[in-house]
Amino acid sequence: MKIMPPQARSLTAAILTIGSLVGGVNAATTVGFSNFTATTSVTPQAGFPISMINDGITGTASSLNGFASNSLGVISFSLNQDYNLSSFLLWNDIVVNNEGIDDFSLRFYDSSDLLITTSAATNYVGPVGQVAVREYIFPSSVMGVRRVELDVASGQLGTRIEIREVDFGVVPEPTSATLLGLGCLGLMLRRSRK
Repeated sequence: MKIMPPQARSLTAAILTIGSLVGGVNAATTVGFSNFTATTSVTPQAGFPISMINDGITGTASSLNGFASNSLGVISFSLNQDYNLSSFLLWNDIVVNNEGIDDFSLRFYDSSDLLITTSAATNYVGPVGQVAVREYIFPSSVMGVRRVELDVASGQLGTRIEIREVDFGVVPEPTSATLLGLGCLGLMLRRSRK
């Protein structure tokens, strides 16, 4: 059994220190409202267009804050690049009058618009009278997603639906400093074997 040389131990300690100071993963853990567009064939209620479903406003102060419709259907979210998704974030209802979505499911598509998977086996239920965000964590990450369909099966009040905001949790990526440190460690270990 070979013992790690002192310089490799020092490098490992430096990498762990840098990683803890800088952070082991990138800070952005959501897709973010500016990185996807929402479209739907569901007719919006006047003053509550689909563009308000991802405008970045999550507060309840304004009644003109979110998407509203008197019919059910599918809302499609086109992402600006491929993402590895870990969760769906929902700010249900607009003015917290129990008019948010109730039963819903999600379908995930890749950049070729091929179905990756669906949450049909796990229908989600929107919370009643929600004020804060509700995160629905997937059983396993969905890799390489370019488009997500939100299929709304029911609203809290029948076919009336209101969605204040949505977002998606992403699988965090390692920071550049962490990757650089791991690369240097590999080089040092390889060099010490010669």
